[in-house]
Amino acid sequence: MDKAGFRALMDSTGIYYDQVHPDYIERSKVEELPLPFLEFDWTPIPFFADGINYFTIHRVEVRLYTDVESELTEAQVSAALTGEDLSFRIKKEYLPNLNIWQTTYTIGII
Repeated sequence: MDKAGFRALMDSTGIYYDQVHPDYIERSKVEELPLPFLEFDWTPIPFFADGINYFTIHRVEVRLYTDVESELTEAQVSAALTGEDLSFRIKKEYLPNLNIWQTTYTIGII
């Protein structure tokens, strides 16, 4: 799966997708965008041995922002990922300075 295919997968969740991918979330973004919304980072990590790039693993972090803990919204993202046979790790945290929940899905795609 390439980045465009992953973007289409995120669109299939029906959750608003933010096209600007900051490394961190700011209050202005929370006030500007409708909750819930998604962002993702796509980071290529080349696998080198003996000076040869054998393959590249893409580390993907999907961040779901919600105003309340929402199992239904999280299930939409999880269903989209598992529907493509993607394994992922989930980390949930409350961001008290912004009064929102962030659920991060970490995925490795070859």
